[in-house]
Amino acid sequence: MSKFFLKGLFLFMISAVFLLAACNDSGVAGNDDDHINIKLSFNLDTDSSHGEASQLFKERVEELSDGKINVDLFPNQQLGDMRSQIEQVQSGTLEMTLQGTSTLSNFAQPLEILELPFLFPNEEVAWEVLSGEVGKEILSEFENKNLVGLSYFSQGFRQITANQPIHSPEDLESLQIRTMPSKLLLDTWENWGANTVSMDLGELYNGLQQGIVEAEDNSYETIRNMSLYEVQDHLTISNHNYLPFAFVANKNWYDGLSPEFQNIVKEAALEAGEFSVDYIRDLEKEAMEVFNEELIVHELTEKEIEVFREYSEPIYEKYSENKKNKDYIDKLVEAVEGATSDSS
Repeated sequence: MSKFFLKGLFLFMISAVFLLAACNDSGVAGNDDDHINIKLSFNLDTDSSHGEASQLFKERVEELSDGKINVDLFPNQQLGDMRSQIEQVQSGTLEMTLQGTSTLSNFAQPLEILELPFLFPNEEVAWEVLSGEVGKEILSEFENKNLVGLSYFSQGFRQITANQPIHSPEDLESLQIRTMPSKLLLDTWENWGANTVSMDLGELYNGLQQGIVEAEDNSYETIRNMSLYEVQDHLTISNHNYLPFAFVANKNWYDGLSPEFQNIVKEAALEAGEFSVDYIRDLEKEAMEVFNEELIVHELTEKEIEVFREYSEPIYEKYSENKKNKDYIDKLVEAVEGATSDSS
């Protein structure tokens, strides 16, 4: 091998090393001179609470970063079903997603206890608790799963639609009901006497239409936006589970941002979460106008709610067997009592 060839090979290798280093330096997330792109996915339309809040997040991030961060929105499960979107964020192929804590609890189990039946008496108390110390502590459970919980998001309370009126657990006996793929929710419905079916949101309308499931529980918004009232006869206003969502980011990506950019992303996510509370309150009033025309509407009385609460006690006991869960449940109950007394 000639010395000229070796010299040329050496110079080529040196050039390649410098070129690779330059490329790496220019692509480090968080460098203030970089242009950073965020892909944010969610499950509903752009004109839904998810879409409106995500649009607010996009506008605030791009404004606060002077255009150095760009946000692309992917609505309507364009990038996959609920679990798949979270897995993409976890692996780093997607930067952020907005998902319900029911599905997120498959990645950070303590999140499911936020949906304990009748834990929160109203929206104001729920949001105060989630925004407080125990809410933040529960969000931190994502971090050992390569995820970061940036903020909560409200979609209100769950209500029940069915082809029959629901006033007691006896009315649920052997009823095929679809709920979210959370063990706690499945346990709750089975404890109330229903037969549970775990089905992705995108399959729900057809599932109800074809009789694969006979009932479901969801927020006012989802029932309206997915036109579930077309394939159901009755709506029971039960407020049995609060329906929190969370803006979640890939941890490696987020940690790679500069502190300034981290603060921008976090601040925008918090603003979007706060926005959701008022948005949902107004939306629920509009949705009820549709439901009163399309469905037979029932509302659980205090006495009926007490019966459901009694049937729910074994769920609290079961999920308190785990020490970490028990600590969180105790903190949540204490925070709810404090927030309730403050608002009364």
